Amino acid sequence: MVSRRDVLKNMALFSLTAPMLGTASLACASSASRSKALVIVMLDGGNDSAHMVIPTGEHYSQYQAIRPELAIDEARLLPIPQTGFDHNDQTVALGLHPKMTQLAELLNRQEGNVIVNCGVLREPVTKAQAETQAYRLPPFLFSHNSQKVELAKSAAGHNLTTGWVGRLMDVIRDDSSNIDPLFSHAGDALVLRASTLSQNIIRGDNIAKLNTGANITQQLDSYLENGWSDPFDATVAQVGRDAIHVAQDLIDVIDAADEHDAFVYPDTGLGLQCKVTAKLIRSRAALGHQQQVFFLQLSGFDTHANQQETLDEKYAELSDALATFYQHLKVLGLHHDVITMTMSDFGRRIPVNGTGTDHGWGGHQLILGGDVQSTQFIGRWPEYNIDGPNMVERGRLLPTTATDQINIAVARWLGATETAINHVFPNAIKFEALNILKV
Repeated sequence: MVSRRDVLKNMALFSLTAPMLGTASLACASSASRSKALVIVMLDGGNDSAHMVIPTGEHYSQYQAIRPELAIDEARLLPIPQTGFDHNDQTVALGLHPKMTQLAELLNRQEGNVIVNCGVLREPVTKAQAETQAYRLPPFLFSHNSQKVELAKSAAGHNLTTGWVGRLMDVIRDDSSNIDPLFSHAGDALVLRASTLSQNIIRGDNIAKLNTGANITQQLDSYLENGWSDPFDATVAQVGRDAIHVAQDLIDVIDAADEHDAFVYPDTGLGLQCKVTAKLIRSRAALGHQQQVFFLQLSGFDTHANQQETLDEKYAELSDALATFYQHLKVLGLHHDVITMTMSDFGRRIPVNGTGTDHGWGGHQLILGGDVQSTQFIGRWPEYNIDGPNMVERGRLLPTTATDQINIAVARWLGATETAINHVFPNAIKFEALNILKV
């Protein structure tokens, strides 16, 4: 006999978070013509991306001069073909951190790109405005928790409790599967939080399983199907039944994918997340999904000290996992159907602080996929000069590309109409559109 205590104990292991009460009233048609997936990789802690993407040639000396203690020798950098311009319209060439060999090879095949100096913005802002008109800035800049929230909402200045991906999928989801197309490898992720959909929480290489006997599903079904006089109890019981069966469906799909694929991934935390993600993407027909979104996480980027050693390890893990994931998708013929992009709390200050760096604002990100425009890097390269137009607060980069702009471009690629864009991104009208993906 299963007791109420057993039910509550096992509810913590269900693969889905409980659906939010209430549903979105807005319905916006999707323009997607094929199945697509977005993979977001959170570099948790605030990645010092100035140590990941580095200017070469004429711009290298400025980088070396402002952070001599951490500057990587130019000869060790891995050159990539994506070039672009600084704010003076001078051509800028780039290289990657020397531990990112596999990602450098991928970018050299023009299968990805770099987004330079991007960050959370309420609206486009100049240095003079940033220094004198605080109302134009996102709230609580340079704070981990607040900037993660703003990054996930993609609605600076608006009091929303959902994430931009959740709001997007609420209105563009183009299937009727009983399994919602939102997957998190990092617990309940705000960016995926929706009004009408739930997140599938993935732990390790599988969906969390119930930790009792083999007949637990039948026993719980029997218990939860008992009539509940209290409406709240009845709702909890319905959520419980749905969670049990969705969890088992996902377990079956992952197990089936194992039988047909022996592609080898790096034996790392991010490698495992990418491996499971690939299984779920290749199983999208079995799951009944037209669009899917996955949230992955690599932690350890809050590098106030010992940055060189820490980021050597982190960038190697990031490069090997993402490059393997992309190659797997390419073997499966899915690389044009998947966009993978990094995000982080914020960038870090360009000047160093001992053996590390302090919290910053703007930073550089990576975006991968067969539909990525890849000949010229995305955005304007910033001037690494404390007194220059691209730095505030003693060396923090002032973003010239908003994360909203990137997210909007991805949302359009996933199939969002302009009506959906304006609903999901309340600040959309303030920013120019970015043509970074082949829609």
